[in-house]
Amino acid sequence: MTGYYASTLADENSHAGGGMGYETYPAAFDNTIDQPLTLTMQWDTIPAANYGVISMTRNRFGFLSGRATYYISSVSGINTNTQLFGNNLDIGNGTNIPRGVATSGSKLLVVGTNGYITVSYDGGKNWYTVYKLASGDLYSATYAKHLGMWIVAGSNGVVYTSTDLDTWTARTANVGTSSILNCTNNSTRGCIVVADATTNNYSVSSDGITWAAQTIGTSFNPTCVVTNGANVLVGGRTGKWAFYNGTSWTYGTTGSSDFRACQYDATINKYAMAGASGALVYSTDGTTWNTGTWVTANTGTSYCMTSNGTVAVVSGTNGRIDYSTDMITWTQSLHAQAGTFWGDVATLYVE
Repeated sequence: MTGYYASTLADENSHAGGGMGYETYPAAFDNTIDQPLTLTMQWDTIPAANYGVISMTRNRFGFLSGRATYYISSVSGINTNTQLFGNNLDIGNGTNIPRGVATSGSKLLVVGTNGYITVSYDGGKNWYTVYKLASGDLYSATYAKHLGMWIVAGSNGVVYTSTDLDTWTARTANVGTSSILNCTNNSTRGCIVVADATTNNYSVSSDGITWAAQTIGTSFNPTCVVTNGANVLVGGRTGKWAFYNGTSWTYGTTGSSDFRACQYDATINKYAMAGASGALVYSTDGTTWNTGTWVTANTGTSYCMTSNGTVAVVSGTNGRIDYSTDMITWTQSLHAQAGTFWGDVATLYVE
């Protein structure tokens, strides 16, 4: 492990447990370049035909590639100061695709194909030894702050949890062997995973340890999930969706294309979903859906969506990146590359 920064986290100078066995942590992530937002978003160069996930830190969004580099881009009006992060980021020697990212403070966890994970303790500047956690693909990760727990989910119905990013424990999600495509959490609604299946396709845990599965929808294969605490939105294949208002589920179909990305923005109180064949919808109540607008025509598939209360970003096939200030009208970024941006999204806040 090279490229260490001197640790400034006095309460985290040791790291007990098995697995990776780190001894010190790098300095915390420096978030000082945030400036007032402008509406122009310029990305630094992203390798063509590459794969990764989108993540965000306040007024900055980043693209995480699977070829040993972390690209960060600013939407704060100082685009010439875009930073190149990522010493030692190498998901399985550059052969595996990162599919999910979770963050807490300056810590980042990235999970990917063939069961690999990697960790950064300084906001993506340095990455540490790749660890093969599972035999199958890992699709999603989340950090449950109210539990102090990291949760990873993937193929074959697998769920792993950790409180220290070092020692991991397999949990039974009770969704059979179906692939868990997305996970999220909230202190009110608990930890949630959705599986690409028509039965036992939604599982909830209050502690991340014991999971209770249920079947939501009819012939409904969930692909993404988001919660605002009070409610839960689940997007699925063939235009299907499910919305839980805290008491009961409402089911519906909007269009016929698969939804692959879901997001809620509390600042504007709006839900959005995007997916295959340019599918793009928005709602203020989670049940009445309207078609969104691509300023530049988009017939590809959107896999990633995130927002920071001011700007939202969605990305997918053909290296496409679009942004929106209202989650209704989406403008293509000034930069795009060939290749597909897979994965889920996470928000990086410095605590």
